[in-house]
Amino acid sequence: MDYKQVQAVTKELKIQLTTFKGHRGVDIRWYLESPEYTGASNKGIWIPIAQWEDFKKRINDLVV
Repeated sequence: MDYKQVQAVTKELKIQLTTFKGHRGVDIRWYLESPEYTGASNKGIWIPIAQWEDFKKRINDLVV
């Protein structure tokens, strides 16, 4: 199912520690819940644990 066509009843940003292809990382993506589809969207980012500290530093360096 193409999630772009699904009108989400609820939408929540989830940040989870996951394993992908045998490697641990931080997964950041939207979680959708509707009558047509319930689950994670395929729009998101996965950051390997080895790069997590660098990612946090770069986020802190951003000027908003």
